[in-house]
Amino acid sequence: MGQYATYYQLNPHLVFARNTRVGLDTPFGKDGNIPLPEKLFMGGTNSDRGFSINQAGPRDPTTGYPIGGNALFFNSVELRTRLAQEKLGLVLFNDTGNVFTSFRRMRLLQFSQTRPRSAVDALDYDSDAVGIGLRYKTPVGPLSFDVGYNLNPPRYQIVPQTGPVQVQQLARFQFFLSVGQSF
Repeated sequence: MGQYATYYQLNPHLVFARNTRVGLDTPFGKDGNIPLPEKLFMGGTNSDRGFSINQAGPRDPTTGYPIGGNALFFNSVELRTRLAQEKLGLVLFNDTGNVFTSFRRMRLLQFSQTRPRSAVDALDYDSDAVGIGLRYKTPVGPLSFDVGYNLNPPRYQIVPQTGPVQVQQLARFQFFLSVGQSF
């Protein structure tokens, strides 16, 4: 996993912040499987705010639960400004990326699901989220409240052992309360 972040002071009250992460996981051993705790996950206040915590990427076809992936790409840009005698802050953000089943299936410039929803790599596309956040300065760091809106939330099929096939879609809106900046 690699991460690179930059911060540019545009004027005394305005900062442009950018964060990029890339991760690759390769199997070790004869069976070629990566244990679930070692797979890559993403989503939540410190990563892609278009997803709830660890909800990005491939899903189990029976339960619909996230199962992690072997490749990850994430890029976030923020425009941060300070207000009210520097006690309050406002953040506008754009988060793009996803967790992918493998490096070969990464579709970094594809922003929609074009394959059938039942395909293994149906969720291997870039998800894009925009949002707004408020920051309140405290002695331990800023208290953060972010609202993310996923522009292209994934749809996926669940094939339960009993009952009909169900098509689910992740929520477009996500709400996060935390201490600190997202990066």
